[in-house]
Amino acid sequence: MKKIVLLCDMLNEMTITNDFLVNNMKEASYKNSIDCEIYAYPIQDVYEKAKDADVILLTPLICFKQLMVEKLVHCPVEKIGMGAYANIDGKYILDRAFAKISENCVQ
Repeated sequence: MKKIVLLCDMLNEMTITNDFLVNNMKEASYKNSIDCEIYAYPIQDVYEKAKDADVILLTPLICFKQLMVEKLVHCPVEKIGMGAYANIDGKYILDRAFAKISENCVQ
């Protein structure tokens, strides 16, 4: 089972949006019979919560921290585009997450 972690800046981002996004991603995974776990955490918890993730997704507000996060973890780190995030497009973001996981496995 793959673990997807959504990192965000909980102090500035609306947690309701992140909850909707995680729920939409879980719904998309259920509809497509994809076995995965999806969680949202503040970036401050990256050491504790994301160490065993298969892919980490960064919300638009913290996407500039991608290089820092990549140095801390052993999995791919993908930015969520502003459009997909604003539209809470769970299916698109889930597809991008699995594409990044697959890309990492091929290398």
